[in-house]
Amino acid sequence: MESGAEGSGLKGTGPLFPLLLNKQTREEVVVISKLNVIGVLSCVLGFGFVTATQAAEQPSAPQRMNPGHLAEGIETIRGEVVRLKGQHFYIRQSNGKERHLHAKPTTEMKRELKKGDRIEVQVDDQNNAVSIRQTE
Repeated sequence: MESGAEGSGLKGTGPLFPLLLNKQTREEVVVISKLNVIGVLSCVLGFGFVTATQAAEQPSAPQRMNPGHLAEGIETIRGEVVRLKGQHFYIRQSNGKERHLHAKPTTEMKRELKKGDRIEVQVDDQNNAVSIRQTE
């Protein structure tokens, strides 16, 4: 077998063996392998960058609940409690309008509401109270 295998130090057979004997082909295989590694690393790093960017853009749950940083769909209402009925309560705002709101088990509040309390309520777009605090 006069294929130049003796001088190359390679021994063996298989489908890739003839490719490894040719120096130019070996260099092409190395270049292709490097390109494959670079491509895979680019995909992994790109995915990580996109995930980190998306996470940085979304506020955390405490930020959404913070009265100083109102999340989309959350509004602040101030008024006096005029009626209570189970988990439902009605407040009269300074403009004279009454507003019907709902306190859920997840609503943050320091104590039970009672008629006459002056409160500030963070309310979602479905009139559910997110947090209630007493005001002076």
